[in-house]
Amino acid sequence: MLAIAACAGGSQQKPPQKSPAATKTPQQQMRALADAMCVCRTLKCLRETRMAALRLPATESVKVQVSELEACEKAARTKAATGTVRELTALAAKICDCKHAECRTKAADELVKNAEDVDAALRSAAVNDQAKLWDEFDATAKRCAPNDERLTPVAPAKMQGFAAQVCKCKDQACSDRVNKDMQNWIKAYFKGGKKKAARRHVEMWKNAQKRFERCRRQITQRGQ
Repeated sequence: MLAIAACAGGSQQKPPQKSPAATKTPQQQMRALADAMCVCRTLKCLRETRMAALRLPATESVKVQVSELEACEKAARTKAATGTVRELTALAAKICDCKHAECRTKAADELVKNAEDVDAALRSAAVNDQAKLWDEFDATAKRCAPNDERLTPVAPAKMQGFAAQVCKCKDQACSDRVNKDMQNWIKAYFKGGKKKAARRHVEMWKNAQKRFERCRRQITQRGQ
């Protein structure tokens, strides 16, 4: 798994440890976890802190403090997602350092596993805030693992290209020609069946497809 990002001064941020019941009450433990949640800088830290909170006994006083923990989680999530994307980019760069195929495959598998976790977590985060960081990650993945479509958004980029082409068309004939090219490419690309893709790549594909269809409709309406 990813190493936990440092909060400050280069030291590793360790997930909070549950204190013995003899030294801290459940309320005190929940308070400590809420404080830890507020300074988390990776999604892994948020996840492990949340799991530690779920292990506490569900007393009434603890339930009251859960709202504080959730507020801290919400506030820290965007920064944590940002920190995690930076770590993913660093992991992608390590693939370039591999000297043999086995090393590249192992590094890519680890990266894909973590990237999928991040994709799921980013659904409730401010995704747009990480757009530039994701662009950097995709550029690094493309440079270091150009043939691994789990990391490199080949299909979304191709769809974006078709959308750009059709939006430049001035008449129905041009629009129909680009649409035919796109349909032929899709048929060839998915000939072997569905391909697994990261969530953000699926979103990139959908957005490009929507743009393509919008421009097609506008051209058709102009010709009527």
